[in-house]
Amino acid sequence: MGRTRSPFQIGSMVFGGLLGLTALEIAVATWLPRPLLALAMAGMAKAGLILWFYMHLHQLWHEEER
Repeated sequence: MGRTRSPFQIGSMVFGGLLGLTALEIAVATWLPRPLLALAMAGMAKAGLILWFYMHLHQLWHEEER
């Protein structure tokens, strides 16, 4: 009995996640002396969110429902 969310709600949550990751990247770049690994990991997480939710990458592996 899962609650279904509207596309707007999902998009808003993903956008909030991207904002949070961006804030994390700024903090890491400011505070760590060698932030490359942490920034690369945050960047990959952001890229994954964008591919999965905004570019609908998951639809490549699911057949269209007719």
